[in-house]
Amino acid sequence: MRISVQAPEDGRPAAPVAARIPLERLEDEHVIGLVDADSGRPVPVQVDSRGRFCWLQDAMQPGERREYRLQSRGFLADVPRVVVCERAEGDADILEGANRIAAYRSTTHAHRPFLSPITSPAGVGVTVDGVTVDGAASSAGIDPCDHHHSCWNGWADVNGVDHWTDGARAGRQRHRRFTLSASGPVFGRLSALIDWLDTEGNPQFTEQRVYLVYAAIGGSRIIDITSRMIMAYGDVRFGDTSDGGLCAVRVAPALSRRGGGMLRNANGEQGEEDCRGSSATWCDCTGQIDDRFVGVTMFDCPSNLRYPTLWNVRDDGLMAANPFGVSSFCGEGEGDGGGARTFAWSEVAMFRYRLLIHDSAPSPEDLDRLADCFSRSLEIEID
Repeated sequence: MRISVQAPEDGRPAAPVAARIPLERLEDEHVIGLVDADSGRPVPVQVDSRGRFCWLQDAMQPGERREYRLQSRGFLADVPRVVVCERAEGDADILEGANRIAAYRSTTHAHRPFLSPITSPAGVGVTVDGVTVDGAASSAGIDPCDHHHSCWNGWADVNGVDHWTDGARAGRQRHRRFTLSASGPVFGRLSALIDWLDTEGNPQFTEQRVYLVYAAIGGSRIIDITSRMIMAYGDVRFGDTSDGGLCAVRVAPALSRRGGGMLRNANGEQGEEDCRGSSATWCDCTGQIDDRFVGVTMFDCPSNLRYPTLWNVRDDGLMAANPFGVSSFCGEGEGDGGGARTFAWSEVAMFRYRLLIHDSAPSPEDLDRLADCFSRSLEIEID
């Protein structure tokens, strides 16, 4: 079986590819290999939760065409794998080889589960827990913030309950269980069931949060985060507030604008004054740690509510996607209640975001092309 991949006219950066392959045409459905038709080089492939075949596609030049052969033999057992290890009830490590990519934590002091720390392919920590911001950061004017937990999901007004801060009257997210942890040569997958509780401990809704962590390629790593919110207990209203992020990160101090880094978005705007409350397809924080450029870019998905999203960002290193803060940011609403949105009982709300963890200083054009990879599929032919 031959697979042809065509790059768009402006080329394509290194990124994951997914294609639906007719399994009935394979001789052996259990062992699968992908081979570059020109070089004969084996390429690791893995089946995702939608039954698609995934692999990591190298960067392609404008209009370039690549051809592969899919065969039932030749899987590379020695390819570095992304491994997900549940190490305690409610905690897990995600590793590539001997390097820890991230850790899922739900048994800490925090009011909600989070990923911390997240490291670049070179092993540099690019996020921090706001509780533990070090003295050097504080001397640069970056203050600790006890509810900024590296990479998390929160909202300050869920039926009036604060799910953003860690105060005494704040709501909590209770990790119930892992529903799936899977390792592989292309990506690792961790799925957690999380109950959002009000201040009395009553459930407001249940979230299925999925982390899809890809192996490093081209000096960067992609992490896809999907939140599937199931309104199983009644109507849920997300209020119009600037204090929230359905995907939020606190970057390392050196990546923040106050720490000497750069904060920018897809519109060419820079800094908190211009980027905060702006609507953009991506937002990026890049800086230098030990003379190495590293950074974090967050991309909004076109399927999300109010794409491209508004951004809750600060010069001290906060970067969060905020789809509901319409009047809070912009001073204008969409009918009564501004940007607030009520999801009815039994409704499911889906939000998806992509993080790019990079050991470089990508250009805006590079990030625009990576945004296209998130929103637009490659042209793939199978014969």
